[in-house]
Amino acid sequence: MNFNNSNENSKKVDKKKLYFAKYQISRPQLLLIVAFTVVNLVMLLIKSDTYFLFSASIPYVLVSLGMTLCGMLPEEYYDGGYAAYDFYGKSFFYLMLAVAVVTIAVYLVCFFMSKKHGAGWLIVSLVLFVADTVTMVAFYGFDRSMILDLLFHLGFIAYMIYGIVYYFKWKKEPDAAAPQGSVLNGDFRSVSDADAEENGEEYDADYTSPVLRVVDPDVKARILCKADFEGHTVEYRRVKRTNELVIDGHVYDEVEMLMETPHTLSARVFGHTFTAGIGIDSHSEISVDGDVIARKLRLI
Repeated sequence: MNFNNSNENSKKVDKKKLYFAKYQISRPQLLLIVAFTVVNLVMLLIKSDTYFLFSASIPYVLVSLGMTLCGMLPEEYYDGGYAAYDFYGKSFFYLMLAVAVVTIAVYLVCFFMSKKHGAGWLIVSLVLFVADTVTMVAFYGFDRSMILDLLFHLGFIAYMIYGIVYYFKWKKEPDAAAPQGSVLNGDFRSVSDADAEENGEEYDADYTSPVLRVVDPDVKARILCKADFEGHTVEYRRVKRTNELVIDGHVYDEVEMLMETPHTLSARVFGHTFTAGIGIDSHSEISVDGDVIARKLRLI
């Protein structure tokens, strides 16, 4: 059997998948921005001094300004007390709060829209966050206490640029026909099995994958996805730099990688083909005979 053509196509598909996966990696950062910004606003509204990094500054500045100018902070914040100031009405505070909420909502919209509508929405978030960084420095000034916050802002900007660059690399990369036996066309047999059938050779449906090893219960592992199937426990997990497909406490397939990219682990056991892996949409999945039985969003 000649595997040259299928191997060449597989490399092209993997390269295109890799670029798209790297684009997808940058998107969850938007959710982190939204979450920490909301938490910071809640802390501000209840007059707590707690502040979390990795959040947007413009919403915080707007609400803080509204509370200050409307006399909503404790009296000790004002030189001379409340009597020394002529405060705005509460409507000004609600206006600032509304603008802050809209700003946060834009980041959320960018996250959801960038999934199917491309990097243009990441560009919107990038422009907004560059403006946010400039606002932070202009409003608070620059001193050593701001260095960590500034580094987080620059890190987010770098993530957005990273995602945008790889999106356009993905767009420029030519499509390749997915080889038989790949996860892309829904056939979860190995390439060799699919090629064997195509060439008139017998496909061994009774084949059982060998066990690589028994799971060590003392080893710390992160469970990426888990499911039960006909009394069997199936786990897709990560141990240090290795992702494993575990069935009933036995490791059947694995891949080692420092930075996770789309991949599929597979094993044929109990007359069924089990697969697990992470796709280009940042979800961990477990499938049996091509049917997804567990799916979990991967934010990090």
